[in-house]
Amino acid sequence: MNTTIALSVLFLLLLALFGWMIRTELRLRKFWRGKNGANLEEIFGALAEKMKDLSEKSSGHERALEKISGQIKQSVRGVSMIRFNPFKDSGSNQSFSVALMNDEGDGIVISSMYARDRISVFGKPIENGRAAQELTEEEKEVLKTAREKIS
Repeated sequence: MNTTIALSVLFLLLLALFGWMIRTELRLRKFWRGKNGANLEEIFGALAEKMKDLSEKSSGHERALEKISGQIKQSVRGVSMIRFNPFKDSGSNQSFSVALMNDEGDGIVISSMYARDRISVFGKPIENGRAAQELTEEEKEVLKTAREKIS
C-alpha cells in the first residue's frame, strides 16, 4: 500500500512537471515566434546602438546643465528696493535704493536721492556680499533683503 501511495505521489509530481514544461514551451514559442538567431542579433545590435546614442546625448545634456547652472549663478536673483525720505523736515518718499545681486553675492546697489532742485544717483559695487564704499542704512537694508531672497 505504501508503494501505491508513493507511486501516486510521484505520478502527480510527474503530471505537474509535465504541465509546467508544456507551459514553459508555449511561452518560449510565443517569445521566439517569427524570430531566428539573425533577427535577435539585429535587434540586440540596434538596442546597443540606441544605448550608445542615449549615453552620448545624456553626457551632452549633463554638460549643458553644468553650463546653465554656472550662468544662473551669475544672473541677478536677489532684487530688493526701498523708498525713503532722506530729508526729515520736507519732501516725501521720492528717494530709493535698489540692490541687485547674484548667487555669489556680487552685484550693485543703486540709490537715488531726490530733492526739489536736484536728483543725485549713486552706484556702489558689491563683491562677495560686501561693498567697497560705506553704505547708508537704507542701502544696508536693501542689500540684506536681496541676500535673503537668494538664500
